[in-house]
Amino acid sequence: MTRTAKTVFWIILLVIVVGVVSGLYMSVKLHYQRRPEEKAAIPVEVITAEVRPLIEELRYTGTVLAEPSAEISPKVTGTIKEVSVSEGDRVDAGAVLAVIDDAIYVDQVSLARHQVEAARAQLAAAQSARPENIAQARAALAAAESALDTARKNYERQKALFEEGVISQAQLELAESQYEAAKAQYTAAKENLRIAETGARPEDKKSLEMVLKLAQDQLALANTNLSYTRIRAPFASTVTARMTEVGEFAAPGAPLFELADLEHLELQIFLPPEAVQQLAVGDIASFTPEVDRGVRSATVARIFPASSGKSKLVEVRLQVVPQAAQGLRPGGFADVVILREVSRGNVVVPLKAVLDLPTDQPRLFIVEGDKAREVKVRVGATTGREAEILSPLKGGEQVVVDGQNYVSDGSTVQVADSGSPGGGQ
Repeated sequence: MTRTAKTVFWIILLVIVVGVVSGLYMSVKLHYQRRPEEKAAIPVEVITAEVRPLIEELRYTGTVLAEPSAEISPKVTGTIKEVSVSEGDRVDAGAVLAVIDDAIYVDQVSLARHQVEAARAQLAAAQSARPENIAQARAALAAAESALDTARKNYERQKALFEEGVISQAQLELAESQYEAAKAQYTAAKENLRIAETGARPEDKKSLEMVLKLAQDQLALANTNLSYTRIRAPFASTVTARMTEVGEFAAPGAPLFELADLEHLELQIFLPPEAVQQLAVGDIASFTPEVDRGVRSATVARIFPASSGKSKLVEVRLQVVPQAAQGLRPGGFADVVILREVSRGNVVVPLKAVLDLPTDQPRLFIVEGDKAREVKVRVGATTGREAEILSPLKGGEQVVVDGQNYVSDGSTVQVADSGSPGGGQ
């Protein structure tokens, strides 16, 4: 091959190689380089605008209360003889919770009954001076003397118990008053015998009537104290605490049980006066108790008229619906959310969807097809989470709630979540 031919060959070969390399380069470049018209769509999330009431959430901390509830203390002193209930037991109104040893109180009733009988006999004997009345007066004097001896022994026994710290001052005073009454009736019995033997004057009869009335009052008091040895539930409830055992000493003012009607629970919250103006009885609330953090339901039941002491807060009670009371205990705490209707009749969207809200030209974006369109809106009331749109939205628009800061009017978008109404909040 001549030199000229070789030169032509290499030139042709070089052209072919350059062409192949250039083609590969352009192919790779076109593969990795997007054309301007293929610019990536901006991902956004939307919700469907809807016409519904604008609801505000008012959040507070509440305390669980039972209505009614009570600490049960004895009304008389004595040793616990029997305990009939345990914590968690459900009891009816009037059910016996515990029994105090009633021996002393039975004796007091017996003594008071004898005193009534003696006083009645004395009064009857004073009606005339007949022989049978004289005999009755002598019998009444004997009964009064016996009652006086019993009262004296009871008083001395009660005094000894008081000095040992077993009974209260009130119990000692009761025994002392019964002893004094027995002495008075003994004196009256002696006078009655004199009257029966010599004849009664009108003032004597009046005095004996007063003695009978005093004896009857003492009997009624003794019977009442005897009944108090049965400690009863004042209302249908659940025993939430038991603080006594058989053999322990019981006295007025020292609680033995705590009772609560767990089927009628309330939540107590305290609000500033300006917040109370936003509430009404019947407003719906939800709460999350500390026991399980589950959301439960309640309604505003009572709004107290005056502020509470120096705090100037107003007490509000919420009624827990029965099915939401399970597991709650008085004294527990809960996070309370009260739902208050702010307005109705307009479109409501998430507050975060509205841009430039503090200005006089708030706006948001809606999606039409695959394009974002900017809409200037007129905003009404707002809450911490939502805004009322007075115009121009009518409902049904796809409102951008995420990604709106990255789009402009006419941007191509890709809806990542075409949510249901209220989604994306």
